Amino acid sequence: MTEVKLARPIEVNGEKIDAIKLDLERLTGADILAIEKELRLKQVTFNVLSQETQLAIAARAAGMIADDLQKLHWSDFLEVTAQVQLFLIGGASEEQETSEK
Repeated sequence: MTEVKLARPIEVNGEKIDAIKLDLERLTGADILAIEKELRLKQVTFNVLSQETQLAIAARAAGMIADDLQKLHWSDFLEVTAQVQLFLIGGASEEQETSEK
């Protein structure tokens, strides 16, 4: 599991969130197909280099909704989506398992 510590915590449903836990390892093919369908409905093409795709995957992996992740400060948002991209392209290493600012 990858954990991104937030430089600027957000509040979701009255709860302070100071880290996003991305359980990317547990995602299944069914998850990816559901994400692709969700993006298609928004007329967005599934592309691992697209932040829309990375956001949808991050939301699923974190057990959150994409709208809540969009509340992140831009630097935290980019770190979350970068961790998803690293995972998808196979670049995640042991040192990258916890990302701290």
